[in-house]
Amino acid sequence: MYRPISSLPICAQAYVLTVEAYNNAFPVNQDLCTVDIIISVDCNPGTPSFQQGFYSNQVCESAALGTRVVCVLAEDPDGDVISYTMLENRNNFQTEYPSDYFFMTADGCVYVKAELAQSTLDTYTFSVQARDNSYPQKDTTTSVQIVIQRDTAAPVFNWQDGNCISVASDVVVNSSTPILSMTASDADIIVSGLQ
Repeated sequence: MYRPISSLPICAQAYVLTVEAYNNAFPVNQDLCTVDIIISVDCNPGTPSFQQGFYSNQVCESAALGTRVVCVLAEDPDGDVISYTMLENRNNFQTEYPSDYFFMTADGCVYVKAELAQSTLDTYTFSVQARDNSYPQKDTTTSVQIVIQRDTAAPVFNWQDGNCISVASDVVVNSSTPILSMTASDADIIVSGLQ
């Protein structure tokens, strides 16, 4: 054979050979026999498996479009290439779905697709399927949860009421020298994307 049997798209092949036996006598005596050869191969014995049974991450509602949120990873014991698909349980009671705000790439990473501030849900849960490219195809699934961190707290200046500053009357207007420096803090600030 010029190629490995396991690369063939079927798990068994049958060959029918006709064998002819004859002698060199005169007259020639001969006989024919048919031989059936069946080659069976254990096609795609391994099923892909995820490194984790559950993936979860948080993303800020102000995350930019294209921000990577979470990546899933599956391995195939046969070394087959794996493709990933985002699965949703669509029902009549839901008005928003994960695919409205997120998309998945072939490498198993989920990215922000739309403005998360427009979403009405704080948590999106969906399944991801990992499928190998062998025959017969085998697949497995895992769960993914994305929590959107909402901006609920207003920024607070680090300035005490009653504090005052004095500015000299001879300060040049539009000077690059600051007359006051203030800071503010925001309790909602988190790192967007992968943690």
